[in-house]
Amino acid sequence: MEIIKRFSNTGETGRCPDCGYEEKLEVIITDDGIGSVTFYCKGCNRYTHFDGRSI
Repeated sequence: MEIIKRFSNTGETGRCPDCGYEEKLEVIITDDGIGSVTFYCKGCNRYTHFDGRSI
């Protein structure tokens, strides 16, 4: 949950919450009308999704 808070407040992602990869994570903002955000880590190849309605 820390990653979405940081991104909402600063526009930065910080480290991957799963592997700690230090490079900037890819941010995918879904055009679904509810503001869903997905973070993709190239280090561990994981996606972390947040539904816009529950943020």
